Amino acid sequence: MLGLFALYRSIEKLDIYTSTDSYCISCHVHTSADHSWELSSHYSTNSIKRTACVDCHLPPKESIDYWPQKIKAGTRDLYSYYFKDRAKINWAEKSEIENAVRFAPKESCMNCHENLFPFDLSKKGEKAHLYYRRNEADLHCINCHKGVGHGDSKTMYEPNTLFLKRQENIEPIHTRSAKVEGFKNYIETIPGSSVSFDMIAIPSGEFEMSIYPNNKFKHAPLVRKKIYLSSFFMAKVELTWDAYRAFLTDVESEGREQAQVNDSIEIDVISGATPPWGDPAQGWGMGHRPAISMTWQAANIYCRWLSKKTGKTYRLPTEAEWEYACRANSDLQDNWTDEEIANRIIFRDNSKGKTHLPEGMKANAFGLVNMLGNVKEFCSDWYADNPFENDSFVVNPEGPETGTERVIKGGSYRSGKEDVRADYRESTQHDKWLRTDPQMPKSIWWYSDCRDVGFRLVCEWDGDSKKTINEY
Repeated sequence: MLGLFALYRSIEKLDIYTSTDSYCISCHVHTSADHSWELSSHYSTNSIKRTACVDCHLPPKESIDYWPQKIKAGTRDLYSYYFKDRAKINWAEKSEIENAVRFAPKESCMNCHENLFPFDLSKKGEKAHLYYRRNEADLHCINCHKGVGHGDSKTMYEPNTLFLKRQENIEPIHTRSAKVEGFKNYIETIPGSSVSFDMIAIPSGEFEMSIYPNNKFKHAPLVRKKIYLSSFFMAKVELTWDAYRAFLTDVESEGREQAQVNDSIEIDVISGATPPWGDPAQGWGMGHRPAISMTWQAANIYCRWLSKKTGKTYRLPTEAEWEYACRANSDLQDNWTDEEIANRIIFRDNSKGKTHLPEGMKANAFGLVNMLGNVKEFCSDWYADNPFENDSFVVNPEGPETGTERVIKGGSYRSGKEDVRADYRESTQHDKWLRTDPQMPKSIWWYSDCRDVGFRLVCEWDGDSKKTINEY
């Protein structure tokens, strides 16, 4: 009996010793973990107790899973400390919500925050917690409270009214849009703003488009189609925050409800967006970085707004236009060296877990930058596994007439090398990307759970004769 008691006391002492913050930090391979913790609300708390590492990263001690998880976490950290190169670990990727939820048990959050409806809870907080209660199986506390453990607690999701405040323009204001004289590259200027961007002339041509089932490129394609496309203009880079904010500030208002907007209702493009929840730029900065977090609907409305401002016809590219422009009459990365890939594509291996500026990236043969990687890009087409009919030759395809999700192309800063291909395709995931948004109805303007999709503009060119399939 005394032996069992002595063993128990030894285990208890070992648990206490290995549960201190200093012990965790002594071998933790994430070198900035302690500093980011000191910036969080869990370090400087309203009580006399400071939230420790084990309080968040292990189940409560009363849980039967406490010791198995502690042994697993300790073994993992010790192995990483002695055998891994810390400089090669992508900490930004590991800090993303999808990975972070694996290292912060939800029951540990609830162990301290048992009462989700205290008297001093704001109306917005009450609404968010009610939404959480109805969707506990799909949500984790840190879906909304991202910065409470490591970083700035202000990064939790809430309406960001400051984001839509008008900004003082420090550059000259454009008074008119660009005049297009012939089929050649031009620089578009948005009237009433300081924003300009390059539009590249993409000549007409044909290419073979292959659709692979589930993007399994080592298998035979589901369908091969020979595509002909008329000439069009395409933006040199993905739409930047500067260009997107020109739209947001121009049409600033309270926005519309989800039920009021669909493809069968004419949208008043003067009605602006509701504020995003949190920072849609994820704290990486705006300027010339690609704009992200907007819905497909918002991107489509932007195109209509820009068309009205400039007198041209701007829109999202079709899937075929996007792939043709990306290929630029070449075989793309199949024959590139690792150095060439790094100079052309922002993807998982070189992005450090965030979007990048377009400067310094090598353009493709048409002169387009970041067609592959950085952010995925919306297309105008409805998504279908096989979007083509049985024709052997297709002219200016626009995709299926109906659907539930839209096509996105291009891969992103989060994509592996195998997924940054011209023929890689996937669909939007509208409901999943609004999972954290507690608003009822949910926003039509901002995705709360998608941070790697943006869009690139196409401007129509009417100089080509419109040929029909019978002329080929």
